[in-house]
Parts: sequence; structure tokens; C-alpha cells
Amino acid sequence: MSSFSRTVAAVVGALLLLTMVAGATSMSRGPQQQGISFDSEALTQLQGQRILLTGNQALSDSSAEGVVLDPPAEFRASVEGSTLVIELTQLLRFRQEYRIVAAGVRGVSTPATADWAASVTTADGNLLFAQPGDGGIDILQTSAHDVRAETVIRSLVPDPGAEITALLDLGTAAAAIVSPSPEGGSALIIAPLDGSPPNTVRLPVRGWVSALVFDPVEARLEFDVTPVAADSSAVPERWGISTTNTLAAERVASSEDAVPDAKPRTTEAPPETRGPAGTALESIDNRVVNGAGQIVYTPADEALRIAAVCPSANGQFAAVRLEPRVPGEPSAADAATSYVVIAADGTSVRSISATAVSWCAEPHRG
Repeated sequence: MSSFSRTVAAVVGALLLLTMVAGATSMSRGPQQQGISFDSEALTQLQGQRILLTGNQALSDSSAEGVVLDPPAEFRASVEGSTLVIELTQLLRFRQEYRIVAAGVRGVSTPATADWAASVTTADGNLLFAQPGDGGIDILQTSAHDVRAETVIRSLVPDPGAEITALLDLGTAAAAIVSPSPEGGSALIIAPLDGSPPNTVRLPVRGWVSALVFDPVEARLEFDVTPVAADSSAVPERWGISTTNTLAAERVASSEDAVPDAKPRTTEAPPETRGPAGTALESIDNRVVNGAGQIVYTPADEALRIAAVCPSANGQFAAVRLEPRVPGEPSAADAATSYVVIAADGTSVRSISATAVSWCAEPHRG
């Protein structure tokens, strides 16, 4: 055998030996974690979000049995090939670090196990609210982690005598319902938060707008109007507005328009609660109570009553709308305050003078 052939044989033998050693080492150490994937904003806003932990080999189904989240949150764990999937069944808190530990991760063809660890930090949440400003209405923004700090992001000048009666956060824009308009109905204003010119849609007095789509990339607004006969029982008594937050280029909102509610509001009427099913905040005997039975808010002025409790999507905060117990007689102490923002654990309370809050898409009150 020539020296060249011996050299080649030696190199090949060395490579085979290294491969065997690496394989044996891998089998003795178990699967190794290689990456993590998640959407920090969606974790606080959209149900069914997934956190993906990827490994260097196919995983056994038993690898999903030792997953723990801290702080605790509800989830389901499963295995898809070389990926450990953590599917959340609840929304996470704003600006919170969650630690993930997966004990006993095992490969399909390796007896050894490994413990994986990772962390995710969720995005901050925003609260938009509208209040009278110099010559118009200001849309202000405050963050969930510091509800006392606020920034004016847009100033709108609606028709004389009009006010913003509902406000929605579309991510890159605010959707404001302005009522009344000179034509007798209301107007929907889509105001991009970057200062771009707003889009205005005049809404019919009787009927509703459906499938409203705003594309922030092309600044395009599309909508359909469905008329409703004046004597139809389908005419809603008050505004209803909701969003489907896709966290993509399209943000979808739906709204209904109707004549102002002519029914008088009585002091015995129960407060409205607007939020996801299962939200652990409710109003009982003019107090806001959380899921642990703690009283987290009571109006300081006995002349005020709680009219609506509007939790954030993840239940971490709530906007509470106040109104006089006797219609037409505002409280002297709190005449300028229409909302308070509270934390569900009772750690913070902040009063806001506003006509609308994005977490509380209130109907036109008549």
C-alpha cells in the first residue's frame, strides 16, 4: 500500500472514530436544545399561542410530560418531530418574564435524557383613551406597566358638539366612533398612530357596518354597510363594537350603528361587563372584585356607581367606567373623571378623564 493510500485510510478511520464518539456522547447526554420561537406580543393578546423549543433530534412523546411554566400559566405540551410544543390556553401577563423548564427530554432512539430550560418575556400592553384637548379631542396612550404615564399620539377635530364614544386599538391605528355627526348618524375615524391623515367613514343612522378591514401597509379601508328597516327589531339599541386582532397586516373591526338609546338608565340597572369569557373581575354591590375574592376597587364618592367593568384581554387590568347614581347629577368631587384603570390584583388605581377607553368599547349612551 502506498503512503498516500495509508494516509487516506488513516484519515477515514479517524473520521469514523470521531463520528462514533460523537454519537456515543450524544446518546449519553440526551437531546440538546437548539432554539426557541414565540411571538411576545401575541402571547398577551391571542388565544392558542405556541412556544416552540427545538432540539437536535426527534423527540419521544414522553418529553412533554415534564414541562413547567413559572409563573404558572395554563398550557398543553406535545411533541412534533424534534420540537417541543407548548400551547397556551390562557393569555399571559404584560411585560412579564416566564421561565420554562422541561425535565426528562428524551430522544426517540436514545435512552439518555436531558433537562431543557428557556425563558420568554412578553411585550408591554397599551391603553388608548380619548379626552377633550385644546380645540379637539386628544387620543392618549399609556402602557400597562405604568398606567400613570401618558403620551398624546393624535389630536382629532371632529364636528362641533361631537365626542368620541368608542375607541379601539388596531395596533397601528386607532378606530374612533364619533357621535353625533351633522347628518344625524355617527362617523368612524381610522387614525394611524404614526400621524398619517385619518380616514373617515360616515355611518348610517339605521344599519350597521360589517367586515371593516384596515390595511396599515396600504392605508386602505374597506367596509360593507347592511341597511336595516326603521321598524325592524334587528335595529340595535346601542353601539356594539369588537375586534379580531390578527397581529398581521390586516386588522379587522366590526361595528353597529343605531339611533341613540332612548331608554332611561336607572340606578338599579346592573353594570355591563365586557371582556373574554372567564375573566375574573366583576362588579358586586358597587365594588370590583377579582377571582380571589379581593375587593380591588370601590368608588371614593358614594354619589358614583360602577357602570361597566372592562377587563384587558388577559385580565391583568380593567377600565372601570363610573357614572352618577342619579342621572344628570354629576359628583362634584369626580365630575371630570369617567374611568379608573385598576390592576386585577389591586396594586394600582389610576383615574382618567376620558370619553372613551380602548379596553372598554362603550356604546353610544344616548
